[in-house]
Amino acid sequence: MEENYVMKLPELNCLRPNEQTTFRKLVEEIAECNTSIEELREYEEQNNTNCLLLSDKEVVMLREIYKVRLNNVMGEIMDIAQVCASQLFVFGNYNINIQMLFNEYMKQNARNENQIIFQLKNNCRYIHFESTNNCATLEKTMNLIILSMGKIAQLGKFTGDNGEIPTISKETSNKKYVYELFEIMQNCFNLLYSIEEKYHINMEKLFDEHVEKLVKKGYCKL
Repeated sequence: MEENYVMKLPELNCLRPNEQTTFRKLVEEIAECNTSIEELREYEEQNNTNCLLLSDKEVVMLREIYKVRLNNVMGEIMDIAQVCASQLFVFGNYNINIQMLFNEYMKQNARNENQIIFQLKNNCRYIHFESTNNCATLEKTMNLIILSMGKIAQLGKFTGDNGEIPTISKETSNKKYVYELFEIMQNCFNLLYSIEEKYHINMEKLFDEHVEKLVKKGYCKL
């Protein structure tokens, strides 16, 4: 089992998110994360140099720029997870039983519930998922997140929102939507575990700084 890192994702109770605005925000954050990953990779390729030939000052500069790019990636991953949590809070306000759907999702995917934390307390969602892909790369995992986003975007077609004949009910659509949010959050954890293994990041510090950022921006009060 992975170390029990618990992601704290608060309800943005100083804002007024709804289903549509949160969906658009999720698209935005996924695009920004993809861009940050690409910038990280480009920097790695451009600076694949024998550091023994560089001065100490040049090495320090390369490391500092690299840390900025890596931090950008991690911040965007946290933002994706946060938007998913925000959408879950929105659905919860529609009297959708998120915890029940999560339990059904777990059984459907034959996951070990002893290795999962998914709790709601004090207007925050506390989450821990163990890794489901020890060979995950940033790019491949982002593709899975984009795939889930595409599935969510298709739901309006099946419910007839675009004028086509409905083939599923709104209740079924909401359930599928929530399931894909769980999938995206799982892949956010997979991305962070992949980064942790390669770059030895401090996951607890990352999670704490994410909440501090939201409070500082005035998005939520805890």
